[in-house]
Amino acid sequence: MGIIKLALIELRKKIFFSILSFVVCLVAFYLIISSITTVSSTVYQKKVLLANIGMDLADVIHLQYQSNDEDIEYIRKLDEFKKSLQEMADIKAVCEFDASGMYFEELSSNDEYITINKELIGNGRYRNHPAISRVIRIDEELLGLIKGNLLAYSYPASGNLPIYPSIVFKELLPLGSLLTDEQFGDVYEVAGYLEKDARWADENDLIRFPLVDLAGYFIAPWSISSHEDVMTRLSSLHNTYVLTDSDDKEAIIRIIEGCGKELGLQASGEVLANEYALYDQETAVFAKNHLALALFLSIMATSSIIAVFTTSVLLKKKQYGILIANGFNKKDILLAIATEISIIITSSTIAAWIIKEIELKRGKDIFKEVLLLAHRSFTLPICLSLAIILIALATIIPANKIYHYQIAELIGGNGNGHY
Repeated sequence: MGIIKLALIELRKKIFFSILSFVVCLVAFYLIISSITTVSSTVYQKKVLLANIGMDLADVIHLQYQSNDEDIEYIRKLDEFKKSLQEMADIKAVCEFDASGMYFEELSSNDEYITINKELIGNGRYRNHPAISRVIRIDEELLGLIKGNLLAYSYPASGNLPIYPSIVFKELLPLGSLLTDEQFGDVYEVAGYLEKDARWADENDLIRFPLVDLAGYFIAPWSISSHEDVMTRLSSLHNTYVLTDSDDKEAIIRIIEGCGKELGLQASGEVLANEYALYDQETAVFAKNHLALALFLSIMATSSIIAVFTTSVLLKKKQYGILIANGFNKKDILLAIATEISIIITSSTIAAWIIKEIELKRGKDIFKEVLLLAHRSFTLPICLSLAIILIALATIIPANKIYHYQIAELIGGNGNGHY
């Protein structure tokens, strides 16, 4: 009889206890996996961000406005403010970007486009509006902020505005296709495509939010009409950046504040490198707390699992004694115990990982992509390593007890041959 077969027989004999052990391990590993995935996702989020940033964060100042007014006069002040800053010697550009939904006359009733777009939108913000096109308007000077995208716009000879759809729309929208904005009447001409893995910053927060996968998106420059639209401009205020190569960033920020006051605007700035440093500190504290939680759960899980398996082995010591009396040696029994424990711990670890994988896939967390990446690349090997350590620890104590018992003690005697 093979060791594995013997282990499976013993698991079936105590099926309730085997199921109980599996459940205890499953719950323990699920909690550990959740903590490790959460911690590792913060690391991956920062790695992905830094790998995709195409500018030195120390040369980008995030422009911030403390208040705003919903009228055209306020927009005129913003334009004057922007013009004043761009005239400064140490300021290379003042740039904005904004992500919004647009309806194009040529696409809003195109069934093929709507079908493709609906699948790409999924459960996102525009899930109930599959005919809408997700467009990111970006000032040309800011295009290099994220790697792998455009570096400059190629303006068509026709005089139309260039637009760059995701490559998934290439067959539907060949080069030169015209798209008319239903709201402003601007005419765009397809001048190229966004590559498969193209990304851009999230409009809510460049640093703290994960980069946006541009599959299904369009990128275009600002049109005059959209730039003068009050609500569109207000939407882009928190995504305005000053590009500078000055070594004295504090002086640039003072210039920003001074120019703002002259126009009655409450404006200030923060160097993106400083915003990232603050984010790094916040995530370090977050990671430290979750690592402590993961360590605590690991210790508790180890103690509980060892206790469960020790109890299980001791309950079956009479069976082991009978097996030894019938020709099995203690080495076979110890290997069978190790195999039983390995089967339960390994299967529960994999099951817990799969459950978490399914949970993350079905979830709507904005960090879903980063969480899945961390879960697959980091959490899985860590948990398999932890499972191996746990198998060793959970085997040593009960195996040691069985090894030092005499056959009579295992079967139920007193060790002197009396029963």
